[in-house]
Amino acid sequence: MNRTSSGFTLVEVLISIALMGITAVSILGLHSISLQNNIISKEIIESTVITKDIMENIKSQLVNGNYKTSEMIAYYEKKYPESEISIKKDFSKGLYEKGILYEIEIKVFNIRKGSTEIVVSKVYIPNKK
Repeated sequence: MNRTSSGFTLVEVLISIALMGITAVSILGLHSISLQNNIISKEIIESTVITKDIMENIKSQLVNGNYKTSEMIAYYEKKYPESEISIKKDFSKGLYEKGILYEIEIKVFNIRKGSTEIVVSKVYIPNKK
């Protein structure tokens, strides 16, 4: 037999298949980690959007004087059952003599396992004359 053939031996083929398999496993591992990170990011964005939506709606309703605070809290806690809303009035003297300072705190629970999104904001409503 002539030993000058230019083909691959069985050992070379097996080694190249093993190297491709190791590479494929590591790439699939990176893909699954990326997928998990995307899911967590989506959950964080959803909770942030929910809290910001509630906050902006409450602020606009307070400014316009459309609702009582207890009605707003009941409405949004019904709409978002995983939320807890508190609205506090500050009638301090000085800067706030001509209006009311509201402190709004919104907590949205369990968007992500064991997490709570908390947003606190203050809005000053001048007295209408």
